[in-house]
Amino acid sequence: MEAWTPGGGLLVSQSAQGRVVLLTPGPGGTGTPRTLLSGLTSPQGLAFARVAGQRVLYVAESDQIDRYRWNAGRVSGTPAVIAGRLPDLDPAGDDVHREKDVAVAPDGTVYFNVGSSSNASPGDRTSAPPRATIEAVPPGGGIPRVVETGVRNGEGLAVAPDGTVGRRSTTATTSPISFTALTAASRTPSGGSSRPTSTSTRPTRSSR
Repeated sequence: MEAWTPGGGLLVSQSAQGRVVLLTPGPGGTGTPRTLLSGLTSPQGLAFARVAGQRVLYVAESDQIDRYRWNAGRVSGTPAVIAGRLPDLDPAGDDVHREKDVAVAPDGTVYFNVGSSSNASPGDRTSAPPRATIEAVPPGGGIPRVVETGVRNGEGLAVAPDGTVGRRSTTATTSPISFTALTAASRTPSGGSSRPTSTSTRPTRSSR
């Protein structure tokens, strides 16, 4: 996944390599790469926002959502884990959708997806923590709330120009892609659930 930095650089997550790379624009449309973060667990989603006036970068690893302070074109300080212990690898799954996407609403709410353990897994409906969901937490972390259920692989989270948060929607792998808005009515689904977690910090993974 990619995200433009406030300074005009391009962040690119490399899930298989466990790193986030910063491309700085150069002459003739070229870009100079620099490893910004490494040692991550299958990072994918990237999103910038402001928290209490401070620019921050959210990084979605396959097992947690991190928040980094962003200063002068780089991360700084110790990252905060705003949503941890997320479902990741599942030995029982035959097609695990482990990567997470992330999007930040205008009010600061952080949305992320938790994929299903396979393409057909009835057990996901009652799994704990829940799977095949879109979830949300406050910008400082807290108790994730389930926004939508039954979402096999809810990647493509995005914020529309009017501030609506939505996700990519398909009825099958080969179907045309459309945008499903996560409206106010769908934010409290019947049978929704939440699970306790807490904001925590950990030593900064390798950054340069």
